[in-house]
Amino acid sequence: MCMIGHRARVGRARRVLVLVVGDARCGWLVLSCLGLCPYRARTSGPLLRHGLQIFDLKQGTLAMVLLPLQRLRRNLKALTLNAVGRYGYHIQKYPLTTFSPISVFDLSIQFLMVVRGERLNFIQVGANDGKSGGDPLHRYILNYPWHGILVEPQPDIFAKLRENYAAIANRLIFENIAIAKGLSTIAMYKTRSSHPGPEGACLVSTSPQVAARSFWLRPRDLERIFVPCATLDDIVRKHSMSNIDVLQIDAEGSDFDVLKTLDLSKTSPLIVQFEHGHLAPQEISAAVDYLNSHGYRVLYGGHQIDTLALHKSFPLLDAAW
Repeated sequence: MCMIGHRARVGRARRVLVLVVGDARCGWLVLSCLGLCPYRARTSGPLLRHGLQIFDLKQGTLAMVLLPLQRLRRNLKALTLNAVGRYGYHIQKYPLTTFSPISVFDLSIQFLMVVRGERLNFIQVGANDGKSGGDPLHRYILNYPWHGILVEPQPDIFAKLRENYAAIANRLIFENIAIAKGLSTIAMYKTRSSHPGPEGACLVSTSPQVAARSFWLRPRDLERIFVPCATLDDIVRKHSMSNIDVLQIDAEGSDFDVLKTLDLSKTSPLIVQFEHGHLAPQEISAAVDYLNSHGYRVLYGGHQIDTLALHKSFPLLDAAW
């Protein structure tokens, strides 16, 4: 039980406010300890809805507020969820123990290969070296007859990418560019060799703030490089790949900007996955709206970082649309 008291003078009468956190029995116990007896009880509608009860007492005017502990927790939880929700955040329960989550992305790909066959067409933006960072496409590209385009802007990492996929280069296209709209070149930020980050030079971003935060460095410790760029529409036209099964985007904070360079009304990948960890809530909402408006159903990734979208033409999904 918790009790908080406050005294104030109203005219000639002394008014004492007592807040009791507990149940009704706690309130009566407080009254007994104070040697006071209830004169009458009055409870207003708004207070009642929040679990508050006010009692006037004979000696002086002692007002006591009873707040059941369980209801107090519910009210505080509701207030917190509403407050963070206004800024685009969501709080939910998450297991504290270690567990292996089910990858809906992998389930979708494997189901698609069962229905359509093992040969799929893909575009991967931010392919890195093809191995690092838990690449979600690496094992599929190596073990199945996939054909696709690998996009990586960093020249040194791009060389490693080509080397890692040299054995199957005949079914892959490599593009050493960044994806952006309305620009011929773009500035990107990575670690200097004198300030190696936790992932070395394997991560690059158009945002110095995102790159610095990822490397635990100051923005001034980053190296700026300039790379050529094109849109996804340009890439699709260049290589005549209008039929895309999988679009994977990992652009370190520019994921929605990259997605917008593909006209989804003309080219609609069956599976779209992008990283939202560096996106502001407003950008995440805009990306979901963009996908919704072009016939996609979206599974927000939450704690798992990546967001997945399936087009309405995905096998069997149209039946449940």
